[in-house]
This record gives sequence, C-alpha cells and structure tokens, in this order.
Amino acid sequence: MHRVFLPTLTILVVFSLGVVFSGCSGNVSVLDEREIEGVINRYINAIYSKQYNEAKACLYPGGPADRNFDVVWNQTIASLSELERLYGCQTPVATMEITNITMSGDTAIARLGDVTICFVCTIIGPYCDTLSMYAGKEIPLRKYGGEWRIY
Repeated sequence: MHRVFLPTLTILVVFSLGVVFSGCSGNVSVLDEREIEGVINRYINAIYSKQYNEAKACLYPGGPADRNFDVVWNQTIASLSELERLYGCQTPVATMEITNITMSGDTAIARLGDVTICFVCTIIGPYCDTLSMYAGKEIPLRKYGGEWRIY
C-alpha cells in the first residue's frame, strides 16, 4: 500500500506548500519556531482529516500555496478516498520534522526533515511510514495578521 499511495499523497501536500525561497537569515524565537512548526503540521493534518477551512486558514491569502490549494485538495481527497476504498484506511496523521528555520522580518523559510505518516486500516491494521524523500524541501511562510502562514 505505502509504496504507491503514501509518496503520492505526501508529494501533493508537500509540493503544494510553495516555491523555494533563498536569502533569508536571522534569529528565530522559540515562539516563532513553535508557531511555524504548528502551522505546517496543522495544514497537512487538516487536509488529511478533510477539514477544508482549517487547512485553508493555514495559508497566506493570495500566495502560491493558496492559489494552488483547490487542485491539491481535490487530488489529496481522491487519494484518501482510494485508500479508504481499497484498504479501509481511516484519516492518516502526519508529522513533518522541521530541521531549520530562517527568518527575515515577516518572512521565514522552514526546511523539512523526515515526514512520518500513520494510518489505521481495517485490512492491514495500523501502519506508519517515515519518508526521507522530502528532507531539505523548503517551505516559505509569511506573517498575516500577526500569525505565520504558509506562503
């Protein structure tokens, strides 16, 4: 199961997070770091749990990830429906490891490490997979209304 669906499902979400930025630098406060980690993990889990408005609220309005969101949403929901149909899988839970965050004013770049996705499926039982293929992927963020959002 995971060889086909997990990478495809995660690719859709990870690559929807935006374009790679460069040139950001600066110190990151612990509060900013926690908020950035939280918004990234909240975004992927909101999509996986089919909470459209919750996922959309994690995005910077009008940014690249926001403009591409409906395409990502529809493809991800189709993949989740297929997993449910074929294997009886329930809502997956994902954790994206953030290995580095750099900031410059109201912009930040979060660099991903491993992504772990866990499913509970009636046919194969509980299942987790850690994917290293996203290590190094950069996710741009910007402040909007005083909160970090995925750009």
